[in-house]
Amino acid sequence: MWRHLCIAVLAPLLVSQIFGAEATARELLAEAETRITAEHFAEADAILSQARKLDPRNVEIIYRLASVRFRDRKLAAARSDFAEILKLAPPAWYSRYFLGRFRTAV
Repeated sequence: MWRHLCIAVLAPLLVSQIFGAEATARELLAEAETRITAEHFAEADAILSQARKLDPRNVEIIYRLASVRFRDRKLAAARSDFAEILKLAPPAWYSRYFLGRFRTAV
């Protein structure tokens, strides 16, 4: 719990050190991908949350955020993100797949 809280507080500082004051959503997405590859999901979540604030309708960012939250067992948040993707990009086959997994898990 403390680790996630510390990362959530420190991630904006880390991002601003890496990219300067004006990081673009695309740069943040690339940085989050390196964190995902290293399986640092809490850090990736914080970075993707910042990217989402910069570009709230970017389906790729929301999908990455949802999948990170799914892998980090933040299932309620992941489900909400996948549902939002369906609203923004209706076919969204992968999001439908994950939402189906939620239904079978319940």
